[in-house]
Amino acid sequence: MDGNPNESCEILEACIHAGSRRADYPAFAGVASVPAIGAGGEIPFIVHPLDDLWMRDTGPVFVRDARNRVFGVNFNFNGWGQENTGAAGWRKDRQKVANGVVDQPVAADRKVADFVIKQAGAVKLDTWLVMEGGGIEVNGKGTAICTESCILATNRNPGRSRREVETELHRLLGINKVIWLPGVKAKDITDGHVDFYARFVGESTVVFALDTDPASPDYAPTRANQRILSSATDASGNRLVAIPLRAPDFDRVRSAVEARNGWKSGKSYFNANGFAAGYVGFYLTRSCVLMARFGDAPADQAAFDTLCHLYPGRAVIQITTDGVANGGGTIHCATQQQI
Repeated sequence: MDGNPNESCEILEACIHAGSRRADYPAFAGVASVPAIGAGGEIPFIVHPLDDLWMRDTGPVFVRDARNRVFGVNFNFNGWGQENTGAAGWRKDRQKVANGVVDQPVAADRKVADFVIKQAGAVKLDTWLVMEGGGIEVNGKGTAICTESCILATNRNPGRSRREVETELHRLLGINKVIWLPGVKAKDITDGHVDFYARFVGESTVVFALDTDPASPDYAPTRANQRILSSATDASGNRLVAIPLRAPDFDRVRSAVEARNGWKSGKSYFNANGFAAGYVGFYLTRSCVLMARFGDAPADQAAFDTLCHLYPGRAVIQITTDGVANGGGTIHCATQQQI
């Protein structure tokens, strides 16, 4: 649970030797299990009660200082805006209810960050800032990407300006520049987390979700993101290279998911309003990239090929994530690493 990629992700390292390059693509396209592995040591599992699996949001964000000391930031998880922060002007967004987004139990989740910080032996950093780990993406060199719809919302940080948020992120994480994307308010429970829309794959290179279906609610937002990212610079003044990861065809995805899970006949449990069909939510380890496969074969292959090109030194492993995606999240949302 400490999220250390040098420990917890060793279970994936042996997949490199099993072959996960494009030539062996079918081996990682929906098989029931990954090849037999030897992690080279035991992986400890630390148990703590929680309400849901979204560790990216409930867990702490780790950072090191110039002396290599490890700190953990508790960003005051408030159930993606549902719990009163006590800040003057705090206001719950009723539009979520109108959009069919319901509140979730969060009492146990709100204790996760402090627990993980203690287990990791890190020093806790307190802050007034209310946000989630899925609401910020960093390049490790002082640049962050965030969405206004999430962090600047009145259900998290009422009355706070961009400048105030940027100053606090600089104090906590050493961020020198924030690239702001508009995001989408109240469409999902997260208010448009950035980790569904854009991720750094290098200091000045970013992949972004691009929805090509004009009928999709993500069509206009992803194009707005494309315009912003294509003209943005990082904290060092370098122009970003923005590479699209095109969304799969939603109808094909639904058909594939229903077939895999036996939902073709009788009642379908497919979450048509919240299924997270996008490739940006991959998880990165020191030697592997774990990414989603949905069942739109051309789109799955294209995203796989793109990440193989961007991470030539890592094994790219593509798996089905129906349960996670049907809950509105990605592999990235369900994980959190300790640096």
